[in-house]
Amino acid sequence: APEKVPTKVQQVIVIFMMMLFFYLVVLITQAVAGPTPIPPFPFPLGRYIGGQLRPAYLRVETNFVTVRKVPRVHLRISCGCNGDSWDGWFDLGRGNLANLFTLKDYQTNRKYAELFIFYNAHCGRARGRRGDLAVFSKDPNSNKYATRLGKDTIFLHSA
Repeated sequence: APEKVPTKVQQVIVIFMMMLFFYLVVLITQAVAGPTPIPPFPFPLGRYIGGQLRPAYLRVETNFVTVRKVPRVHLRISCGCNGDSWDGWFDLGRGNLANLFTLKDYQTNRKYAELFIFYNAHCGRARGRRGDLAVFSKDPNSNKYATRLGKDTIFLHSA
């Protein structure tokens, strides 16, 4: 019996089907693997300053450094009509997202508790609560960071 030779149309259809199959395999592999994780941002470095004028004056200064491979922040707040200030050093850790940095162990840190004793006594603003000024977020599109204080976001600009 004579051998059947595929026509050009049949060859094109076979090649198309193979390409379609390969494309589907790639799509399924990507779907199963999930989204590509966002690499963590580097720890912040340098001085950043932010604040608010109302309801009462508040200035937040940060100096992000790395000491013996440990990321740290020197946090200083000044507030009220006299410009009273408080400052302290904290180790930094990573937050749940790639662009978040937190004060390590702030929930149990004595210095962090002192910060809010000072803040509540001197700043004349809504009372501070656990979590305020403890998390810093990096804006991926600029050289700015932000932190929260109550319902307010305080933007920190490079100094």
